[in-house]
Parts: sequence; C-alpha cells; structure tokens
Amino acid sequence: MNVQVNTNDQLNETLQSFWNLESIGIKSDDMPLLNKTEETVLNNFKESLTFKDGRYEVSIPWKENQVTLKSNYIQAERRLYSLEKRLLEDPLK
Repeated sequence: MNVQVNTNDQLNETLQSFWNLESIGIKSDDMPLLNKTEETVLNNFKESLTFKDGRYEVSIPWKENQVTLKSNYIQAERRLYSLEKRLLEDPLK
C-alpha cells in the first residue's frame, strides 16, 4: 500500500480564512481577549455588582485623572435670555 501526502499552503490559508469568517467576533486562545483598560473595567464591574431591592446595581466605569471642565453657566444663562427676548419680540419665529 502506498500513501502520498501533499500539503498545499494556499489551501491551508484559504481554509484558515474561512474558519476566521465563520467565527466572527470569537477570538482564538492565543490572542488576549481584553486589553488592560477592559480588564480594569471588568474587575471594577465584578467588585461593585450588588443585588439590592430586587435589582442589580453596578458602579459606572469612570476614567481616572480626567480634566474638570469649566462652568458654562454664564453662557447658558445668556443664551436663555437671548432666546426669551427673541420669542417675546416675535413668538412665531
């Protein structure tokens, strides 16, 4: 009995590509599933998950060291007054 084995690299690549398309969204074991940020968020989620009054509660994953924005209260108030004035002058606009 004679057995002949042939390997075809192009066929192997095509088959691998097909398998990758069939498993869209599913990562292989040799690739890390989560980056560091995602791991931190997941750990925070697991640690803060609680069940209270028939509901699950979890903390919001805030980013650390974020710049605090300045208050825009004055600008918002001016826009409100401007809109009020315009509507009082011509309510159909």
